[in-house]
Amino acid sequence: MASLESFIESDDELSAVNDMLAAIGESPVSSLEGDPNADVANCRRLLNQVNREVQSKGWAFNIEEDATLTPDSFSGLINYLSDYLKITTGNYSNRGGFLYDRAAKTDVFKDPITVSLVRLREYQEMPECFRSYIVAKASRRFNIRFFGAGEIEGSLQEQEATAWAECQEYELDYGNYNMLDGDAWTGGRISR
Repeated sequence: MASLESFIESDDELSAVNDMLAAIGESPVSSLEGDPNADVANCRRLLNQVNREVQSKGWAFNIEEDATLTPDSFSGLINYLSDYLKITTGNYSNRGGFLYDRAAKTDVFKDPITVSLVRLREYQEMPECFRSYIVAKASRRFNIRFFGAGEIEGSLQEQEATAWAECQEYELDYGNYNMLDGDAWTGGRISR
C-alpha cells in the first residue's frame, strides 16, 4: 500500500483536487508536485482528512472480520499498522505503534489473536460512490473554510447529500445486514 497519509495516487488525486478547485470556480492545475498554490495544498490536506474520517466509520468494503494478527516471534509485540483505523472487537488500542490489550494491561502476546478491524483502503480500491462522497464532502468543507461562497454552498450540499445516499444504498446492497440478527430484543422474541 502506498503512503497512507497521501491516500490518493497521482492521477486520481489530481482529478479530485481539480474537482475541488472547480467547485469554487478556480482553474484546474496540471500537476500537484511543486505547485506553490496554497489552494492545492489545502485541497490535498482536506482530501486526506475527509478520507480517513469517512473510512473510519467502517463500511462493507473496509471492515475485515476475523482478521488474524500475529505477534513477533521474539518480542511478542503486534505492530499496529498505519492503515488500521480501529479495532472493533476486544479491548485493544494503539500504544506506541503496537497493539495493546487494555483488559490484560499488556502489549505482549503469546499467540495470534483474531479481531474485526476497520482498515484504510486506497482510493482505487474504494467503490465509486465513496470516492464521489469524499470529494463532495471535501469540496464543501474547502468552500466553507477558505471561501465561504454562499451561492455555491447549496449546490455542494446537494452534491454531498446525493453521494451520501449512494453510499448508504451501496452499504445496504453489500453490507449483509439483517434486521432479525444482531438485535437483542428481536432475537429474544424470535427464540421464544
